[in-house]
Amino acid sequence: MNGVSDGNDQAYIENCIRTIMQQQEESTREMAKYVSNMENEQKALEEKLKKKSAELERSEKRYRNLITVKPAFMEEYERLEQELAQLQETYANKYRNLDYLENELEAYNKIEDEKLRKAKKTLEKLRKQQQEDEIRAFKG
Repeated sequence: MNGVSDGNDQAYIENCIRTIMQQQEESTREMAKYVSNMENEQKALEEKLKKKSAELERSEKRYRNLITVKPAFMEEYERLEQELAQLQETYANKYRNLDYLENELEAYNKIEDEKLRKAKKTLEKLRKQQQEDEIRAFKG
C-alpha cells in the first residue's frame, strides 16, 4: 500500500502544483494587463501634458505680444487724458478765483452796507437836528 499511497500523494502534489501554476499564470496575465493599462494611461497623460504645455506656450507668446502692442486708440486716449488733466486744473483755478472774488465781494458789500447804515444814521441825526432847529427858530 505504500506504493499506491505514494502515487496518490505524488498525483495530489502534481495537481496542487498545476493549480498553483495556473493561478500564478492567471495572476501574471492580470498583472501584465494591469501594467499594459497603466502604460497606456501614462502615454495618454503624457500626450495631454504635451498638448497643455504647447497651449500654455502659445498663450504665453500671445500674452507677451499683447503686452508689447499698443492699441490703436491708446495715443488718442493718452492725449485726451492730458487734455482732461489740463481742463481740470483750469477749472480748479477758476473755481478758486471765483470763490475768492465772491468772498471779496461779500466783504466789500458788508463794508458798503455799514457805510450806508452810518450815512443813514448821520442823515437821520441831521434831519432831527434840522427839525429841532426849525422848531426852535419857529418858536423863538
